[in-house]
Amino acid sequence: MALAFKRVDIRGLSSKLATEKLVSSLNNRKKDEPLWLIDDKEPLDCYEYLIQENYLFETFIMSSREYRVFVGWSYN
Repeated sequence: MALAFKRVDIRGLSSKLATEKLVSSLNNRKKDEPLWLIDDKEPLDCYEYLIQENYLFETFIMSSREYRVFVGWSYN
């Protein structure tokens, strides 16, 4: 059985809208369900939110125009 994760594409969004979309996606997922955050640049404001809320995450740089952030569970 293949693993399937929710994807949240924030490419082209302002930092504020990207963070709002991330927060909404995190609030609307099942408990401890991971997700992929996809952006065309490093999502620094989203990192700030994830750190503030104690989420585990790791960034993968796919190319100079694609960043993928794997977001796991939160310690909160």
